[in-house]
Amino acid sequence: LMLVLGGSAALVAIAPLIKLITRKEKKELEAESDSIHIPKHPTLEMKNWLQFIRQAWPLVFVHLATIFADAVYWTGGAVLSKQLATESTMGKFVFPAYMLPTLLVPLILGEQQNSKRTLKKASVILMMIGLIYSLFAIATKPSILLPLSFTLGLAVASIVPLSEGVFTRLAVQLKRKKRHLIGFHSALFSFPYIVGPLLYGYLDSRFSPQIAFLSIGIGITLVSFLVLGLGIINISIKNRTIKDWKD
Repeated sequence: LMLVLGGSAALVAIAPLIKLITRKEKKELEAESDSIHIPKHPTLEMKNWLQFIRQAWPLVFVHLATIFADAVYWTGGAVLSKQLATESTMGKFVFPAYMLPTLLVPLILGEQQNSKRTLKKASVILMMIGLIYSLFAIATKPSILLPLSFTLGLAVASIVPLSEGVFTRLAVQLKRKKRHLIGFHSALFSFPYIVGPLLYGYLDSRFSPQIAFLSIGIGITLVSFLVLGLGIINISIKNRTIKDWKD
């Protein structure tokens, strides 16, 4: 508990030193997102998205895996914390410990839009998330699970501003076509919150919570190894691809 409180105090204390200036591109993206884009031809829109995935797959994989990790823990972590609460008072704080950094860190870090460096950072942090998930399979004491939960929340919250910043930069590059990317981004954000809890629930009921956490942790770690192992180039959407995108 002292670790969580101390970490939170440290985040608040250093916030003025590391807060980034809001980017002009962010404002442009928000203005564009106010107008909802409804594709006339869903099949063509899917082709547009597939073209984007082929050129920006490292960003898509990292972002998808991060949101998936968050979606799973909102189910599995909440259940775990409820079970631990019956054993000790400290168990009540396991899930809140995860939520705390997810509320503070994005506000502190802002967005970073250098796609090469930020995606490398995000991939390393993603590997940490996978390892933490795996540790949930063997840790049983609230005194261990509480700092693990806090560290997991800190890692997830640290990746989101990184990947969101790259999405913002790419959306600006797409100019008038960026409404397609906004639709893809919304789908990419929603999909894990549907599949993640279902997958965790299946693994939990079919095997055990420990196997569920371990399996998901291994999967997330493999994604990070894939992105890091194949190398990350500076993600940019070719102008020819942009012109080929159909409304």
